Amino acid sequence: MLLYLALIDDPVNQSKFEEIYYKHKDRLLVIAYSILENHYDAEDAVHNAFLSIARNMNKIATFDSDRTLGYIMVITKNAAYDLLRKRKEVLPYDESIISESDDELELYYEREKYCIVVETIRMLSEIYRPVLYLHYVEGKTAKEIARLLNRKTYTVKQQIVRGKKILVGLLKEKGINE
Repeated sequence: MLLYLALIDDPVNQSKFEEIYYKHKDRLLVIAYSILENHYDAEDAVHNAFLSIARNMNKIATFDSDRTLGYIMVITKNAAYDLLRKRKEVLPYDESIISESDDELELYYEREKYCIVVETIRMLSEIYRPVLYLHYVEGKTAKEIARLLNRKTYTVKQQIVRGKKILVGLLKEKGINE
């Protein structure tokens, strides 16, 4: 805790950070674990998320709002995916993959496509990234996203439409046309 507080100069922000830490640390650990499926990696991701939160405490108005919860959840998921991407190992060639059934190969292909889509969403600007991530990855409705990000529902719907056009263009550049 002292490490995080050392990153924050303002006593008010330190107090807000402590409240966020103690109230949400377990929830963030569950989120990271659901992505990484490893307790130690999940702890590392949550640590990285809290470092990021501590550095950006000036962006958080209150510790107990839906917007703050959405913000720290997105930071944690991003930290988990970053860790997953960094630790991704190149698997040695395995001849058994040739003998897999078509269904298994199709499932593998769909999973790879999904990972590319998620990575592409992460490359979008700050306007579209959280909206598309919450909508397509977490399955949230425009109304839920608007509440989490403290935006108007109409604005979120427009951001989904515009962001999807940008996303489709980027995916076509990567060879995904579906």
